[in-house]
Amino acid sequence: MLPNVKHFTLESNTRLDIKEPEKPDEIAFENERAVPPRVVGQKLPVLQTVTLDMLDASVAAGWLEEYLGRLKDAGELAGFHELVVMEENENYSRHKVSYPGAEALRWYT
Repeated sequence: MLPNVKHFTLESNTRLDIKEPEKPDEIAFENERAVPPRVVGQKLPVLQTVTLDMLDASVAAGWLEEYLGRLKDAGELAGFHELVVMEENENYSRHKVSYPGAEALRWYT
């Protein structure tokens, strides 16, 4: 991620994985649906909002858990304002669910 990014939206109409490649220097995967969650450099960006609009937002849970944990450890969690997840209800219609601030820590559990 870029160090000055404030608002991050991950929108996907297919299933994907967010994971690091087996070899640290590798930038491509055999599985083209894999995205590395890299932070380049020493500065962890303090995102104000994260929006997940995906078929299966649970694949982002591991990435979000690690990212928010790193923010918390760095004392920067107060800068994170909102997680927005587009979810389907029992009628398969999509609706927005918002998790303000530290409540986002409970979304992926």
